[in-house]
Amino acid sequence: MGNTRWDTDAYRKRIASLNRVDLHQLYPSESWSLYRSLIGTTSALDLGCGNGAKSSIIKKLDDRISYTGVDLSDSVISDAKSLFADSIFFAQDVFDFLQTNDFTYDVVMSWSVIKSIINWRLFLDGMIQSASKYVLFDARFFDINISEPVFDLNIYKAEYGGEETPLMFSSYKPIVEYLKTHDKVKEIQLAAYQSAPDPHSKYLGQSIPFSYIFSFFVSVGYRRDQDKQAMIYEQLPIGLR
Repeated sequence: MGNTRWDTDAYRKRIASLNRVDLHQLYPSESWSLYRSLIGTTSALDLGCGNGAKSSIIKKLDDRISYTGVDLSDSVISDAKSLFADSIFFAQDVFDFLQTNDFTYDVVMSWSVIKSIINWRLFLDGMIQSASKYVLFDARFFDINISEPVFDLNIYKAEYGGEETPLMFSSYKPIVEYLKTHDKVKEIQLAAYQSAPDPHSKYLGQSIPFSYIFSFFVSVGYRRDQDKQAMIYEQLPIGLR
C-alpha cells in the first residue's frame, strides 16, 4: 500500500507512549460502548489495533473473551505480540483480512481508524458482515453541512514522522445514512461530545479549535422487515441536534 504515517517510527512511538491498558484510561467514546457490548461476549475483533493495548482492557472486563487484533504495521504488531501474548494478532491490511477471514466475532470494533479510510462504506460493511452482535467505532466529525466525506490533504490531514495522510472531513450524517439502510443493521446508538483537536492534525494549515468525537454502538442481525430502516438513538450536544 505504500508508506503512510502508520509505518513511521514516530507513529510507533506515539502508540507506545499512550500505553492505555487500564479501564480508567479509556476515552469516553470507547467506554460508552465497550462496557455494554462485552457483557456475555466470547470474542472480539479489533481492526487497526495498534500495539494491542485494547486487549488488556478487554481482558480486565472479562478474561474469558478471545481478542483478535489486526493492524497494517508490522512493527506495532510485533510490539503487540510481545506485550499481550494471550491474544491473537495479525499484521495485515484490514481490507485483506476482512475479505479472507471466515470467522465471525460477537463484537467487531475499530477505534480512531475510519477517519483514514477513503472507502469507508466497504470498511463498515466488512465490520458488519464479520459481527454477530455489535459493531463499535468512533470518529471525529464537524458541525458542517456535507453530503459526502472529503479526503483531501489540502483540507484536513495528519502527519507523523514527515508522512502525511488525508483525514475524513465530514459531518456524522453520511455515516448514519449508510448504516440505517444496511440490511444487517437493526439499531444505531450514537453519542458525541466536544473535543480539543488532535495535535497531529491540521485543517487548512491551521489547528482546528474544536470538533466532536462520536461513538457508534451498532446492533447487527438481519431485520425481519427489510423495508424498514434501522432504529436510531442519539445523545448529542445541543448544537448538533
